[in-house]
Amino acid sequence: MVLNIESNYKYLGIGFSYLLKWNVAHDALVKQATKAVINLQKLESLCNGIPCSSYFSLFDMVVLPISCYGGEIWGYERIEHIERV
Repeated sequence: MVLNIESNYKYLGIGFSYLLKWNVAHDALVKQATKAVINLQKLESLCNGIPCSSYFSLFDMVVLPISCYGGEIWGYERIEHIERV
């Protein structure tokens, strides 16, 4: 029986590499969080402005969970491209 070695795979929504590097997961989370930020900006323009407190609450409810998903697994470190979101 021959096993194929995959360079990347996804388990429970988190991407892994065969070297257990988290770059795949980080890149996917950055893409999803950036999409959510863009959608929040579209919502703001449709509503002719949202109060800052409401905008920050929406950010905390929509974008923050996406960018922190799996954080317990990949650890507590400062990842610049996630921080930029």
